[in-house]
Amino acid sequence: MTNNIEIRLALPQDKEFIYNSLSDIVVEAGVKDRFSLTKESLEKIMFFDKLVEAFIAVKGNDLAGLAVFSVTHRNFMLFNKSGLYLHDIYILPKYRRQGIATKLIDKLKETAKERNLGRIDFMVLKNNAAGNQLYDALPDVNEVDYIKYMRIKVD
Repeated sequence: MTNNIEIRLALPQDKEFIYNSLSDIVVEAGVKDRFSLTKESLEKIMFFDKLVEAFIAVKGNDLAGLAVFSVTHRNFMLFNKSGLYLHDIYILPKYRRQGIATKLIDKLKETAKERNLGRIDFMVLKNNAAGNQLYDALPDVNEVDYIKYMRIKVD
């Protein structure tokens, strides 16, 4: 299924695809009212400040999905290595259930090893049935049940 899938780092010309995909994620999750990203802020964060990266899945000549990630030093005193934080993974609806998300995750694991990172952290919404099904099927994925995710808004 994933024979003709290429995974590559995002380029500035992918900005529109990335922005639209992230917008689609919040619509699907029913939290569009929380979406504050602009195309300009996305471009600055990804391609100027380089705080976040993305892998793009390409099928044939079509952009099919993405995985947005960054390096995290969260809980540095508990882990002997920094980690990779997966912010979002998204596959366009017509390309779902073709193994593309798994291929993106494999690329993230490969990248974490290449960069000498010790783990990949992420969250999945409890009501995201497809996401939970994907992650439950992956080896070495463990649900962390000892934390409560909190947020302090500063602006």
